Amino acid sequence: MLTKSNKARQLIEGKLSFPESLTPAERLDRYRKFTRLQQHRLRMAQRAGENGRTVARARAQLVDLLLQHLFESAQAEARRAFPSDQCPLALAAVGGYGRGELAPFSDVDLLFLFDSKSARGDTAPDKSGNPFVDSVVEKTLYPLWDIGFKVGHATRTIRQSVTEARRELKSRTAMLDARLLAGDAPLFGKLQTELDAKGFRRTPAEYIAARLADLAERHSKHGDTVFLQEPNLKSGCGSLRDAQNMLWMARVWFGGEPMTALRSHGWLTDSEARDFERAVDFLWRARNELHTTTGRATEILSLPIQPRIAAALGYPQRELVKRTEAFMRDFYSHSRRIALVTASVGKRLAIECDLVITRSPQGRARAQRTQSKPVKFDGLALRDGTLESDHERFFSEDRRRLATVFLRAQQHRADLGPRLRRMIRDNLARVDNSFRRDPVVAETFLTILRHKGEVARVLRLMHETDFLGKFIPEFGRLTCLVQHEFYHRYTADEHTLVALEVLDRVVDAAEKPHADYKKLFQQLEQPHLLYLALLLHDTGKSESNRGHSELSARNARRAAQRLGLDAESAATLELIVRHHLAMSQLSQRRDLEDPQTVTDMAQLAGNETHLDRLHLLTFADGLALGGNVWNEWKNSLLWQLYEKTRLALRGESAQKQLTCRIESLRQETLTRVTRALPLEEVDAHFELMPQSYFSRVRPDEIAEHLRAVNQFLRQQTHPDPLEGLRPVIHWRHFKPQGHSGVVICTWDRPGLFASIAGSLAVAGLNILSATIYTRADHVAVDSFDVSDAKLGAATNDKSARTVEQALTRACRGEPVDFDAKLAAFRESSPTSPPREEIVPTEIFMNNAASEDRTVIEVQTGDRIGLLYELCRALTALGTNIEFAKISTEKGAAIDTFYVTAGDERGGKITDAKRLETIRRTLHSVLTKPIGASRGER
Repeated sequence: MLTKSNKARQLIEGKLSFPESLTPAERLDRYRKFTRLQQHRLRMAQRAGENGRTVARARAQLVDLLLQHLFESAQAEARRAFPSDQCPLALAAVGGYGRGELAPFSDVDLLFLFDSKSARGDTAPDKSGNPFVDSVVEKTLYPLWDIGFKVGHATRTIRQSVTEARRELKSRTAMLDARLLAGDAPLFGKLQTELDAKGFRRTPAEYIAARLADLAERHSKHGDTVFLQEPNLKSGCGSLRDAQNMLWMARVWFGGEPMTALRSHGWLTDSEARDFERAVDFLWRARNELHTTTGRATEILSLPIQPRIAAALGYPQRELVKRTEAFMRDFYSHSRRIALVTASVGKRLAIECDLVITRSPQGRARAQRTQSKPVKFDGLALRDGTLESDHERFFSEDRRRLATVFLRAQQHRADLGPRLRRMIRDNLARVDNSFRRDPVVAETFLTILRHKGEVARVLRLMHETDFLGKFIPEFGRLTCLVQHEFYHRYTADEHTLVALEVLDRVVDAAEKPHADYKKLFQQLEQPHLLYLALLLHDTGKSESNRGHSELSARNARRAAQRLGLDAESAATLELIVRHHLAMSQLSQRRDLEDPQTVTDMAQLAGNETHLDRLHLLTFADGLALGGNVWNEWKNSLLWQLYEKTRLALRGESAQKQLTCRIESLRQETLTRVTRALPLEEVDAHFELMPQSYFSRVRPDEIAEHLRAVNQFLRQQTHPDPLEGLRPVIHWRHFKPQGHSGVVICTWDRPGLFASIAGSLAVAGLNILSATIYTRADHVAVDSFDVSDAKLGAATNDKSARTVEQALTRACRGEPVDFDAKLAAFRESSPTSPPREEIVPTEIFMNNAASEDRTVIEVQTGDRIGLLYELCRALTALGTNIEFAKISTEKGAAIDTFYVTAGDERGGKITDAKRLETIRRTLHSVLTKPIGASRGER
């Protein structure tokens, strides 16, 4: 099937020649065997590295042969059954199948075209009203369905086909690719003539407008970026649909073969056309393999499947992560090429048609005609928000214009036209070392960075034309660099550009969380240093993902020197880049009530201005991770650390601030519980809770804790002493947010945290976060955010009962074999396919982060029961868990434990051998086989 020779085709056709004596069931069995054999040959060719489009076309040829035999056989039967109802009938392929390309599990789209004179009045959809036609349709389709093909079909006359094509863009485009498979050729020819006369050629501009609007809307739906962590091969940005969209528009505009027309009219160079064809072929190879590997028509290149596709495509790297990263970097490079080429052609067509594409806030797009005239200045022409130039020597006369043109785009809030973009790319060789060190060019670049709120768009224009990577080569090495980390949604270059866009939105933000930072950013001086720090903060990842901050700081130092920054500015830039992770790590993983945490942050920042820049950068960097990684909780932690550090740098009393906050919380709490609880219980709670509690909780949370404590203390008067040991468990469900809150109140005791974690685990609940507090009267008040196995709120009553029963037994001192229960739960739980992406297991032991406690930081792949296993191990190792920060992000557990020695002396664990024993034991717990529970908490 992969050869065009007639002999090979005849050989394969011969396998479809069956004796007339075969029964329908026997014929169907022969068809199935034929299809399986040919599909197997295609898979072998695919795995052997055959061209992706060649395989897709061979698969279409296979279906062609099958359909031709089915159609001819069906016609022969219908002629015998309905001799007087015979009429002209043609079978055509439409849509993707019409283009002669099929992925393994793609739909087979068909049009049965019949003579309108044969129709018999009103009929059901997809029925002709003619028994001959309907019989052929049924006898062609049924075997296809029985074999396992997904078929989309329509039965129409020429008039109905033209009407449908004019009514709907999707139908109109599907008819563009219509291809005769079998039947009456003159009838099909009439359809093509009618479509040409009444459809596309009379209104090409309207079709172009509709396609451009559809393109813009689809891009908006898919994130407006090529660089998603889990891209859509068929419909995303830079996908096969983008490539097809360009070819459809070019065919309608020019007529004839689109790629030939685009080259002959100078819209694409030969090298651009070759790169485009290679990119399309790569996506087809990936799509073919994706369908084959998953066994279904999936188009999402998900994280778990990426390593398998990389291996199937023959990437040689031995390490799974490296192999996957190499494959995905190639994917993004090819996808980016498709996106750039199709965007360029689309803009050219918009100019030719005098169209402007606009979008509503909801993402709806429309194309409208424009009548504006160009405004000319400095060798450029501005029209409808687009800069163009027809001056061939524009950059050769003065290469500094390569930087100036972007400043003009910023000043006029303009895009760059396709011709100007081409000219920039053609002149990138002029961006050499002397250009990079030119003080005039450097000042132009820094001027662009000084315009708060208007920087990111211009830097993206620079990146799209490859100027940015040439001018700042440290950033250029991030292009399409895959960040194979669980919390990154984008490639390294796209993440950086999104972070710059986040910072831009802060300057005039009206809504949270951006608005929280507006005043801080508006008052910030020298904004170019912050923008430059964001641009460079991840550049070290091109050399190593581990310890990239130091490498990025070195890159910042080099860039500062080239750009001519003064010594103080260069030092500031280097400091911000070196410590760009500090605030997120300290706020999310450390105890903010530990003075050492604030001292560490104050020492890193050095002064309030540096702290302000780090605060803004941390927010932009965090929000740019995408995928809802940034949330209100992280935002509040960041602000807590910022405020505490700011006070420390000013030398103001943090205790005074906390005292004011506690009194405010007390007053707000009283308004919520006055009628339900006595005043003395509220006062006692505020006296007995540690001060760290009040810096973290909200009034509504305190009220909930008070109700739980009140219920637990009333149980102590019960005549049955066992009733006094029963924990109080309060549930609150947050369905829109996909989690439930659980407050547990009981007597504190060694191993309590492990028992709670075990009880939640055996109920099949994922622990998303946890905070633990113990009052001075030894009443523990612990709060957890949990979700069910489907990552929704834990509303199942059975789960709640399981938690209560297991924890009640544990609190009463009765033996509970959590290990056995957890194993039984994992055994009985429905399993999902193993996740093949790697979340690296890391354990850090830190005795410098706290004055009197050892800090243990754990990062690993998440699973149900993990927190229980960690707490059980720490308890067995003779440590006391004094404080914990638990978080779960995109399949990864990021947990921090503050522990003490657990003996009479308490305090830090300083013995090196004991620390190593703890580390080895925890590593063993984290890396043991977990079978069906992989990927769950």
